[in-house]
Amino acid sequence: MLDPRRLQLLAEVGRHGSIAAAAHELDRTAAGVSQQLALLEREAGVPLLDRGARSVRLTPAGVRLAGVADELTALLDGAEREMAAFGTLAAGQIALGVFPTAAAALVPDAIAAFTRRHPGVDVRLVEAEPAELERLVARGDADVAITYTYALVERERPLPRGVTVRPLVAEPVLAALPGVREWPDEVALRRLARDRWIAPRDEMAGAEHLRRACVAAGFEPDIRVRTNDYLVVQALVGAGLGIALVPRMAVRRTRGVVVRPVRGAGLVREIALLVGLASANPAVPPMIAALERAAGTPVASTN
Repeated sequence: MLDPRRLQLLAEVGRHGSIAAAAHELDRTAAGVSQQLALLEREAGVPLLDRGARSVRLTPAGVRLAGVADELTALLDGAEREMAAFGTLAAGQIALGVFPTAAAALVPDAIAAFTRRHPGVDVRLVEAEPAELERLVARGDADVAITYTYALVERERPLPRGVTVRPLVAEPVLAALPGVREWPDEVALRRLARDRWIAPRDEMAGAEHLRRACVAAGFEPDIRVRTNDYLVVQALVGAGLGIALVPRMAVRRTRGVVVRPVRGAGLVREIALLVGLASANPAVPPMIAALERAAGTPVASTN
C-alpha cells in the first residue's frame, strides 16, 4: 500500500519544483525527503520524478499520485471538520423520518433531549409508512428513520441498497376490548373468534398481522371497520363497535376500553432505525442515542 505521508511529500515537491524547497517548507532535510520519495517510487513501481540539475519535475505518474495526495488531504480535512462539528454541533439540520405512532409516542422525548444538547441543530420531521421511509433514507431525504415490522409478517421487499437497520425496541401487541364486559388478566385469541373486529386498512402490515394471528388461533376475523388511526380504533372499541389489536406504543387511556395482553400468541411489533450507510451528517449519532434512550422508557399505559 502506498504511504499517504510520502504521497503528501510528492505533492509538495510538485508544488515547489525542487526537493530542497519542499524540504524547507516542511521543515525537513532534503536528504530525508529524497529518501522517502525513493521509497515511494519503489512502492509505486514506476518513476515519479524527473530529476534535473537544479529542479525536479513530476512524471505523468507522479502528477497523478500528487493529485491523489491532494484528494486525500481534502478528505482528511473534511473528516477533521466533521469530528469538530460532532463535538459541538453548533449548527446544522437533521431530517428524521417517522411513522405516525412513533411521531406521537417516541419522538417528542427524543427530540427534546436532542435539542437540549444541540440547540443549534434544526430537526425536520418527515412522516411516512415503512416502505416510503426506506426510500427516503435511501435517497438521502431522511438522515435516519423510525420504522416497524411485525414478527408474524415477513418482509415483502429487500431493503434498499445503502440502508441499514438498527433494532430499537420490541413492543407487545395488545388486545383493546370493551370495558362493559369482564375480561381475564390475559385473553386468548380463540375466545374472541365470534367478536367483530376493527383493523387497519388492507395495505397496512397491521392488517395482515391481525389476519395471521387470528388464523393461527383457528378463525378468520370478522372485520367491520378499517382505519389506520389507533386513536380512532380505540374510540370505536369504547363505543362497543368491535375489538382490536393495538401496539403498546399506540395505547391511550380511552373511555370504555380495557387493554389486555394476548396469551401465548407471540404478538410483537419490532421498532427499528433505518440509517443511510453513506450519511455523513454528524447529527445522526447523537439523534440515534436520543431515540435509544427514549425507547428505553415506558411510553404508554396498558391499564
